Amino acid sequence: MAASTGIVETTRVPTPFEHPTNPNIRFWDLPGIGTTNYPNLKIFCEKVAIETYDTFLIICSKRFTNYDLELAEKVQSMGKSFFFVRTQIDNDMKGEKRKLKKKFSEEKTLKLLKDDLIQNLQNFSHGAEKIFLVSSFSPNKWDFDRLKKAILDQLPSKQKESLSFSMRSYSEDMVKEKIDILRSMCDRALMIAN
Repeated sequence: MAASTGIVETTRVPTPFEHPTNPNIRFWDLPGIGTTNYPNLKIFCEKVAIETYDTFLIICSKRFTNYDLELAEKVQSMGKSFFFVRTQIDNDMKGEKRKLKKKFSEEKTLKLLKDDLIQNLQNFSHGAEKIFLVSSFSPNKWDFDRLKKAILDQLPSKQKESLSFSMRSYSEDMVKEKIDILRSMCDRALMIAN
């Protein structure tokens, strides 16, 4: 099951979602900042108990906002990781293609989007590495696989193993990740056996 989305506020309270194939993994859909229920970061942090979450996906579908920046700064100040996910890239591509017609370049459009986000996240270490351009309608395009790997790399080894084997493998990198984990598990088993 996926979190609801819409043209109006759809998430009013933190809502848990179990991973579709691994009940030990839980994702939380948190309300957005800047609504009447969560008008600013201070109220948001109090109402959602921000300190209870391990890592954050800061998701936006349009331009980077001051709320995005404030949340990233807060998360980093707590010593927690975050990933900035810009969604609906498919819509951006369609819009730019319609606007620019023959002058359209997907590579230039992606670079423009990414450069803008890098500029906004310039005060964070590894800013470019924290940025992911995705579309849920095109999970095999753009940065979806890189996002999955980045999330895995942030997890402690047991959680990483668990989540890795729960994910479908669409990319060569994800298959290699699973092979590396299996090799590591075999090596640990051999060490214990000896």
